[in-house]
Amino acid sequence: MEWTLLVLLVPFIIVPVVLLWGYAGCSFEARGYFPSIPADVTVTEVGPGFVALTWTHEAVAGVTFEVDVFKEQETVPVTLMSDVTSARAERLLPSTLYRFQVRALYGGFDTDPSSEVSATTLPPVRCFTSSLSMDQTLVEGFCLAQRLEPAVLAAGGFHVFITVRGPNSGSLVLDRVYISQPAAVGNPYDSAGDLTMVATAVSVPQGMSLPLPVVQYTLDPSRPLLVIFDINSTQGTVRNQSFVPASQATCFVKGATAEAAVADRIPNAANPGAQPYVVSDTIYLIETIDVA
Repeated sequence: MEWTLLVLLVPFIIVPVVLLWGYAGCSFEARGYFPSIPADVTVTEVGPGFVALTWTHEAVAGVTFEVDVFKEQETVPVTLMSDVTSARAERLLPSTLYRFQVRALYGGFDTDPSSEVSATTLPPVRCFTSSLSMDQTLVEGFCLAQRLEPAVLAAGGFHVFITVRGPNSGSLVLDRVYISQPAAVGNPYDSAGDLTMVATAVSVPQGMSLPLPVVQYTLDPSRPLLVIFDINSTQGTVRNQSFVPASQATCFVKGATAEAAVADRIPNAANPGAQPYVVSDTIYLIETIDVA
């Protein structure tokens, strides 16, 4: 009887002892790491199209950061990634309020956002200006490819603001306005692959300056710039500045032509016998160009 009882009790004695022995060999210390919320988020530099930030955080390998960028009162951010405790938000609009928060990421987890900081970007920077003083009539239906050389381009940026000026008398409608760098080969007024639309169907008021819509375009002041206009077939009096040195600017003009949106302008492989654009020592239409 005693042996039978002992056999029945053995599992209840041995199993707890084994379990206790196993637990005694284990450590319940938390070996994982969870990052803290980034602190001391600070705006260190502001420009027309960028804001630079820094923050503090413990130095742990593998920690990365997300910077949420909110434009004015918008609630959906653009998120930037950084492997260090600093970041530079670029391609921002000038004269615009932006808000910033930073989160730390590690092992698939992220922290709550940091305290919010804000900054207003600076106004655009003047890149180019001209002295448009005269009207030229009978430009209806022309394509004007205005080439500006680096000598007159004072700044670069990712947003371009072109202001044109209307004629003293007469009327002007711009069917199309495009911007690009010149192509590496071909005509000096052919466009590179960055040909970008600025505006269409623009009525320019008489005697007034008119800012065209801002365009997201990378303007490199170390390279020539093309601004190409298709002039309306019935309203085409244009303001201009004459006798401009070729080292500063040249306009290439051709009547009965609408090629602002065409990169490979005539004469080209498809029409090699066409008459080329006429060279003019004139700046047409463009009063200023600002960048940010």
